[in-house]
Amino acid sequence: VPTLECTISDDTGRITVAFLGRRQIAGIETGTRMVAEGAVSSRGGKLMMINPAYELLASPETTGS
Repeated sequence: VPTLECTISDDTGRITVAFLGRRQIAGIETGTRMVAEGAVSSRGGKLMMINPAYELLASPETTGS
């Protein structure tokens, strides 16, 4: 199954979000600011969300990243 995996990080840590069945999502690229919401699990010692609800906040062009 194609899967797009992204790492979201802030001052508190990082989490991997995985979108199953997707190779890409418009607007999600390195440096994009986003918020994700969903059930969190631990896989291989890392926090992970599968197919979370998400909101794109800013693109790399608007954040200067």
